[in-house]
Amino acid sequence: NFHSKTDTEVVLKLYEKLGFEFIKELNGDFAISIFDRQKDKLYIIRDRVGVKPLYYYHTNEQFIFASEIKSILSAGVEALLSEDEVLNYFVFKYSPQQKTLYKNILRLSPASYLEYSISKNTLSIHNYWQVQKNNEYTNLSYGDSQECLFDLIKDSSQMRLIADVPVGNFLSGGLDSSIIAYFIKDRQDILHYCARKSESD
Repeated sequence: NFHSKTDTEVVLKLYEKLGFEFIKELNGDFAISIFDRQKDKLYIIRDRVGVKPLYYYHTNEQFIFASEIKSILSAGVEALLSEDEVLNYFVFKYSPQQKTLYKNILRLSPASYLEYSISKNTLSIHNYWQVQKNNEYTNLSYGDSQECLFDLIKDSSQMRLIADVPVGNFLSGGLDSSIIAYFIKDRQDILHYCARKSESD
């Protein structure tokens, strides 16, 4: 029995039914937290390719997680810059691995989950997925590859239209949003939004 019309409740029911194996049934981008009181475990989970951000902070006294660093800082964590990571940022324009510009604030890796024990204040990180070679796509001709890619993108675009809220498309002018627009152009229920910049921008 469902008490709402949200996809969040579907995820929780899936966890109740399958345990942590539920993650194999999800397709798409997500950052999820589930507290299992019976197991005394809090799980935070990041999608397979890391589209959704997920950060955490852990000391002997605290465990804090959020989708943005500023949320962790607003919880009272002192913003201490890591000199090594500032140097990395100037060289690479990002912080390598799962580090951030701040000491003790880390990113959870894509396709990983963090398991936190509430009573013991201990955590462990596990990988739940990795890219596998799919023999179905080997030795394809150029034409077959085009057709296959077309079908995969079409299927992926249609799958993302299932939602518990209205769905729109944001046309940034880039390649990915233009491709998505192509595959959903015939849907009358989809609103399309276009980004525009003025000369002062």
